[in-house]
Amino acid sequence: SDYVHVINGKVQVINNVKSQEKLILTKEMTAQMEQSELKLKDDVYINDMFWASNNLRYVDSSLEQIFDELEENFKVSIRTNDVFKNCKFNGAFSGEDIDDILSTLEVIYDLEIETSSNEINITGESCKN
Repeated sequence: SDYVHVINGKVQVINNVKSQEKLILTKEMTAQMEQSELKLKDDVYINDMFWASNNLRYVDSSLEQIFDELEENFKVSIRTNDVFKNCKFNGAFSGEDIDDILSTLEVIYDLEIETSSNEINITGESCKN
């Protein structure tokens, strides 16, 4: 669904269904349309703005989800055999490249990371729950 997320500055968002409905958003705020109403959201879309902000933020996120986002944002192929679904990560990366991000995760989760020319293969122990 449609949303507006502000990285910097101030933005006025007007609901074009009900034009009297307006929100002023400032840094790191997100507004979203829900059933034709404009709602202020907790900022869960920061990672969708990676192309503009270079920031990734995770709260209780599965490593598999993080690897999917890294693939998309850094245009790489990551193979994991889905063993890391139960590994949860909380944290943020700001302006780091994929090598920095992977080496951070490698240390925390004791991952084995092998990089070949066209893909990154990640193995290690699954987090049980």
